[in-house]
Amino acid sequence: MNNKDVTTKTHKLNPKFVLGTVQFGLNYGINNKSGVVNDDSLSELLNYAFNKGIDTLDTAYNYGNSEERIGKYLSVNNCNFKVITKAPRGSDTINVKKYFQETLDKLKKKSVYGYMLHDFNDYLNDKKIINSLTDLKNSGLINKIGFSLYYPEQLDILFNDKRNFELIQVPYNLVDRRFEKYFEQLKNRNVEIHVRSVLLQGLFFMKPEELPEKLKPFNNFLDKLNQISQYTNRTIENIALNFVAQNQNVDKIVVGVDNQKQLIDNLSEINNMIDAEKLLHIKDELAELNLPTELLIPSNWK
Repeated sequence: MNNKDVTTKTHKLNPKFVLGTVQFGLNYGINNKSGVVNDDSLSELLNYAFNKGIDTLDTAYNYGNSEERIGKYLSVNNCNFKVITKAPRGSDTINVKKYFQETLDKLKKKSVYGYMLHDFNDYLNDKKIINSLTDLKNSGLINKIGFSLYYPEQLDILFNDKRNFELIQVPYNLVDRRFEKYFEQLKNRNVEIHVRSVLLQGLFFMKPEELPEKLKPFNNFLDKLNQISQYTNRTIENIALNFVAQNQNVDKIVVGVDNQKQLIDNLSEINNMIDAEKLLHIKDELAELNLPTELLIPSNWK
């Protein structure tokens, strides 16, 4: 296969990859040793991503100055990324439109592809907020509205409330499969499924002895994952990315990176597909290692 063929194949697969931008505004990730992405690295990352067929950025009002930095880049570069962002915590029916306009101003865009509630408590405290989001959508300012969720119980509430939404973002990875049983139901409702925490903030790459005391329950999982990596001759990154990428119900995979090399590596691994039968065997092996639900949510690690 010549280089042109390789590029074509890669570009067909890469649109499933969404570049997460929390590192553009915050020092994020338990295994992040680089800190916030600097200006030069940010431009390199976004240029490379766009040239490799990645068409979507994921950000949020609460990701530090991530929205501003994306807006600054978009204003001087001819890269027509779709942007998905999230309302700040504390949003309600009245103030969410003001916050949304602030987001548009920071992004220097007239509209966004997706807008989600970042904190499900905002919905629980004021369920009419969905009407404000619908107004923005009907005005042509948002293509899809939705929710960023952490617990399946939150999705049950939305179903019970018979809420209409087009976009959902949930954690999904080798060790956290709590939402998996809902995927087919969501697709039947024409909901676009985005998954995050696919590498669990880089925890998958840590050695058991590096884990802080609170995360020691991951020891057996990491040992098993490293064993699988060795006998399959696959990197942990390859196993983790393909686990989510090869799920046909997953539309987009949100992955944050600290530098261009990480992005290059991620794209290389996500396109080095694993045989379906072998992947199912890996999935079954790791399914035996149950972990406490509270440890599956990185915000609980503090």
